[in-house]
Amino acid sequence: MQGWTPNAHGEAFLANNDLSKSMRHAARPLMVFRQFLTLEDGSFLKKGQSKLITRVSKVAASGYDATSTDMARTPETTVTFTQTTCTVYLRRMSIPWTGLLENVSQFDPNNVDAVALRDDMAETLNKLAAVPFTSCKLKYTPTGSTVAPTGTWATGGTVSATATRHIQIWDMKQIKRTMGETYLIPKYDGKNFVSIMPDFSLGQLFDEEEVQEGLRYGKPEALFAGEMKQYDGVRYMLDNSAMTSAMGATSYYGEGVVFGHDAVVEVITKPEELRRKLSVDYGEDQGVGWFYTGGFAETQPVATARHVKIVHITSV
Repeated sequence: MQGWTPNAHGEAFLANNDLSKSMRHAARPLMVFRQFLTLEDGSFLKKGQSKLITRVSKVAASGYDATSTDMARTPETTVTFTQTTCTVYLRRMSIPWTGLLENVSQFDPNNVDAVALRDDMAETLNKLAAVPFTSCKLKYTPTGSTVAPTGTWATGGTVSATATRHIQIWDMKQIKRTMGETYLIPKYDGKNFVSIMPDFSLGQLFDEEEVQEGLRYGKPEALFAGEMKQYDGVRYMLDNSAMTSAMGATSYYGEGVVFGHDAVVEVITKPEELRRKLSVDYGEDQGVGWFYTGGFAETQPVATARHVKIVHITSV
């Protein structure tokens, strides 16, 4: 618990003769991943800890392949229903303080600590939202050389190759085309896929002369929080909190994810909120905390066409 007596947390800095009137908080990232989740409709309060997300397959037989003639019965087909389990958990953190600290501090501990906890809440939920993206089944690894690049795919959720170079725009073109033509992944906004990468991964792509020339005359609209560039059918987002740029155990940069529409679902039992502590010591024990009960899950945790939605760029 925080008190007025100086200790390792530095509470005594909350009041002194030359105290700055501005409180500076440590930088925290935006909730980049979470803005791309599909929120399940309805309230899940008091409905159990595991939620079943129902998926519907494409039709077993297409009307394109069925030739109809007059007087013949209309062809019939079926769809298959499968389910994904999304488990909700309680996430929380708090900061307590004493009544003396609140009485003598020039700053209101409630306001100071609430900002720090709010930022921790945002970073925590962003990291949790990123887990289904990076644990997807479809993996891609840049291989070959810079002048003769190749790419290696894995479909079982386990990386099968070691990166032998940094990521290039060549890789992103191969990924985009494979997502569209081979796996038939729907684009996120109807026109573009979305990629989320850390700084050094993005730097490997945007420093290429081809990309610089392509962006010179374009004027893409940055509509998503954290959006950096839009190039060749992919909208690039920056996030440094949930991934590192190094691919696997290598020193090559390129870690990231690329995805289409409805890739990850969020189930909320109790939305995130800040709560003031209820004192049990006549007001001498104060505090504030954040609370969230919910969960995240990949909507289609497979690597088959028309179902898979995410590609994870990584390495062993």
